[in-house]
Amino acid sequence: MNLEFLKQKRHFLVPFLLFVAILGTIQIMYGRDDIHLYINQFHNPFLDFFFKNLTYLGGGIGFALALIYLLSKHRKKALFYAGGYLISVIIVQLLKKLLFSDITRPSGYFRWKNIDIYRVPGIEDKTQYSFPSGHTADIFFVTCCFILLNNVNDGMQRVLFYIALLVGFSRVYLSHHFLIDIYTGAIIGVGFSFFTYWIAQKNIRDL
Repeated sequence: MNLEFLKQKRHFLVPFLLFVAILGTIQIMYGRDDIHLYINQFHNPFLDFFFKNLTYLGGGIGFALALIYLLSKHRKKALFYAGGYLISVIIVQLLKKLLFSDITRPSGYFRWKNIDIYRVPGIEDKTQYSFPSGHTADIFFVTCCFILLNNVNDGMQRVLFYIALLVGFSRVYLSHHFLIDIYTGAIIGVGFSFFTYWIAQKNIRDL
């Protein structure tokens, strides 16, 4: 992996770095609760339907679609992709259930504080294991790792970034996560995608 390689992937990586910088600044300036309550004001039936369905791309569907493509093109790449994804999922679940198990999801947290928030109809009211967001880690791993392992054109890199961004935002819109949860999940996902590429690079000659 060198500078020229990273330049080829800049149409995903540069927006991601801006995302990290902007969301990091927002979270320094404003409190976690205030950010969520502000976002929770904006809802309508179209957004409810859109985010309720889009969020499933971060629940394994996105992983499966990319895996099918990789299996059809390069089985070794598919093997490393699947292995990296599995490690990422395990790490996120360990963080959720061992280190940060006491962090409550927004729906449960605001109910405990006797603050009413909007809940999208038909969405399961989860309360535990908020940090970090597993769906966000999933989709950012899937999109970033797919781009690293393949020759993806500039336009598709942008599309994949915005899909990942919207899936992450869906977790906040649905009140399954706070902004800090998806922020951390995105960083974990991209971090493990680079780790996966690094391992694959050492074992696949024609990568």
